[in-house]
Amino acid sequence: MKLSDYYLYGFNNYCKALLPRQLLKAPPLAIIDQNSDIDNFMGISILKPDNPNIDKSKPILNCLLGYPNLEEILKDSGFQWVINTYDVFGILSKSLLDMSVDGLNYRKKPRESQVNRDKIKILSEMLTDSESKSIVHRLAEFRQSPSQSTYIFPECYDMYFPPNIPDLYNEKKLRVMDVGAFNGDTLELFARDYRDSLESYICVEVNDENIKNLKLNIEGLGLNEITKIYNGAVGLPEGVDLVLRGKSSDTQVIAVDEANLLLNDKVVNRLDFSKLLFEQQPNVIKMDIEGADYKALSEAGNFIASYLPTLSLSIYHNPDDLWEIPMLINSFAGNRYNYYIRHEGHWGFETIFYAVPK
Repeated sequence: MKLSDYYLYGFNNYCKALLPRQLLKAPPLAIIDQNSDIDNFMGISILKPDNPNIDKSKPILNCLLGYPNLEEILKDSGFQWVINTYDVFGILSKSLLDMSVDGLNYRKKPRESQVNRDKIKILSEMLTDSESKSIVHRLAEFRQSPSQSTYIFPECYDMYFPPNIPDLYNEKKLRVMDVGAFNGDTLELFARDYRDSLESYICVEVNDENIKNLKLNIEGLGLNEITKIYNGAVGLPEGVDLVLRGKSSDTQVIAVDEANLLLNDKVVNRLDFSKLLFEQQPNVIKMDIEGADYKALSEAGNFIASYLPTLSLSIYHNPDDLWEIPMLINSFAGNRYNYYIRHEGHWGFETIFYAVPK
């Protein structure tokens, strides 16, 4: 399929991966993006969708996944030739290769580091159901040979709430510790589905803007009495601080060596995760802390071994999280858990490990 005079829709990592190699022989007329805070990339204009200079008779390649009915929305707005992302994978067969080693989450160089066949075999033998084993196999294939044929689509349900894991969150009184609580999106789902059994909800979050929205969400849900927020970080190695830089929605959370602190850095409070767990006694731990997960869980070993909380853990931030985090939990608890893996996001992200007490 030959295209000329085309647009790209969505300024994301996949969009960026298409451009340096000029896989379509010529750069796009423009990149179209509703939310970009810059107006050009590599000399290519980035336009809002309502820009009157856009020629909607030209092809537009959608680079975004996870937005329902986006192609239909683009067509309804006047674009006559919309190519969905999965078809772009096929047209540009090498486009996923560049993105797969761009350094984001598990996508580290060399690609061989993203798969350890021996440990994946051990992981597969630990898992309780055939679906989990299949997901691990498909993730390994996608990491090793990213392409249209190996792309793994997410399952369709609210994240952290898979419908086909027996006895997940079945405690009569739920005491949830949400590590990486963000703006309360997971809290909102627990309140929706488990309000009658929700006894306490402990939020751990580092970002000030997220905490502001989290407080609004808690108040809107009427859960002030059973919630508590800890502004701080867990899982930090010695000699490293977590700092906030910027203001409001531009705030960045960055891990830096203590020697590289800047004058205006706001250093995030370092929390003793083990102490926090024993104090709050959660029977559910949800964790998504952008790559510090393994270190934090190492600190939680005594609590996990003693109390066997249900675990919902992100295992995609680092290449080896996929197998190392499940093996770590198994080293704490032996055969006292049933283990499951579900894949809940696009691009090989949002892979979640569930440990349910037997």
